[in-house]
Amino acid sequence: MLYVLCEASVGPQALKTLQWPLMFVFSNIDVADFFVSRVGSFVILIWTAGITFNLAVHIFCLSYNLEEALGLGESGRQWIVGIVTVVVWAGSAAISSPVLASTILTHIVNVGDLTTTFTLMTISVGIAWIESHRRQKSRVAGAAHDPFQGRGQ
Repeated sequence: MLYVLCEASVGPQALKTLQWPLMFVFSNIDVADFFVSRVGSFVILIWTAGITFNLAVHIFCLSYNLEEALGLGESGRQWIVGIVTVVVWAGSAAISSPVLASTILTHIVNVGDLTTTFTLMTISVGIAWIESHRRQKSRVAGAAHDPFQGRGQ
């Protein structure tokens, strides 16, 4: 994204002459007027769109996985999306300071993410391992009792 921003600023021909294109972008950013400049507005727009899309994809994947795991229908998934969206919105509205946000992030969210990721990965690998061994055993048992064996198929 920053490379595209640099190319949009100076053009493709001038970009080839720069030794460090990304440093050019950072050197031209002034904190005092960053948010009112075109570059600042572009970065804020892209950052907001990226975060929103990331959150939407995670909520969709969570609802889809819960729909499959719990055997819910389409309306069940829509309820899950609605509930999770309201919880995320209410939680973000309740964060009143950067210190509180940092505390929640480091002490609750990171620990929860690590625990959930480790647990789900362990369960997924275990299920895949058990399923592959079960299929392998059923193939061996099926080959031993193949009724079409020796009929020239």
